Amino acid sequence: MMPRLRNDLDGKIEKTLRVSYDGLNNKKDEAIFLHIACLFNGEKVNNIKLLLADSDLDVNIGLKNLVDKSLVFVREDTIEMHRLLQDMGKEIVRAQSNEPGEREFLVDSKHICDVLEDNTGTKKVLGIGLDINETDGLYIHESAFKGMRNLMFLNFYTKQKKDVRWHLSEGFDHLPPKLRLLSWEKYPLRCMPSNFLPGNLVKLQMCESKLEKLWDGVHSLTGLRNMDLRGSKKLKEIPDLSMATILKKHDISNCSSLVKLPSTIQYLNKLNYLDMSFCKNLEILPTGINLQSLNELNLQGCSRLRSFPCISTNISE
Repeated sequence: MMPRLRNDLDGKIEKTLRVSYDGLNNKKDEAIFLHIACLFNGEKVNNIKLLLADSDLDVNIGLKNLVDKSLVFVREDTIEMHRLLQDMGKEIVRAQSNEPGEREFLVDSKHICDVLEDNTGTKKVLGIGLDINETDGLYIHESAFKGMRNLMFLNFYTKQKKDVRWHLSEGFDHLPPKLRLLSWEKYPLRCMPSNFLPGNLVKLQMCESKLEKLWDGVHSLTGLRNMDLRGSKKLKEIPDLSMATILKKHDISNCSSLVKLPSTIQYLNKLNYLDMSFCKNLEILPTGINLQSLNELNLQGCSRLRSFPCISTNISE
């Protein structure tokens, strides 16, 4: 029975686990529980607080209440939820509607594929989390995200190396403006939708994408903390980041088509981690890279770099 008890949520177990959940008696705490079960299990506590900062969910109090009810526990600053509790949370979300596009979170690979292909997502959808290894190919309607105007968390990720067959037309032209988390590994297009407004982003992660550029012009990026573009071998330019005044981590390692960094990098005075390793065509770093918070800088494998910049005296590595 032990393997079944570890992996399956039968009626008696679910009823027992629901006692603590139903005992929360607080809609905000229940909402935080569902966010973790569907999207953030295994995330750093600080990342969850940042991603939910503007949601009116009282995250600090809510996380403490979940810990007190033994619904989550914190280990090494990471939130962990037992698999059976996570399954219960997903089951609660599934019970919200018979139509997946009417639920707050999309967590089942088949339902996600159907909603994105058939363009049936609605304003009720807050988050999507898909391990792209669970599907052989993903068809995305060119207007798939237009109906999901309240979507804040979009996470297409992979746990292992696998070639993904994306079916995404050049007519794809919309991502919701409320996005706070945009993590899309192996993004298949050369640029983001031209009308995309990234002003609410907290975390942008486009690893191993086919991007040549992200967007044109200057955008308000005042909430952006983490920008991860590593392995995007076709990336030719980094956008103007002068408004990303609280950006802390910037990873452009293995972006082998990148020749130079924008001069606006000098305004990133909260940046403490900058990884440009194996940008093998990088020739020019802007002057004024003397960033006051920069702690770690990686230029390994930048074999065409013409000169070493005057860097911050605060760098420890």
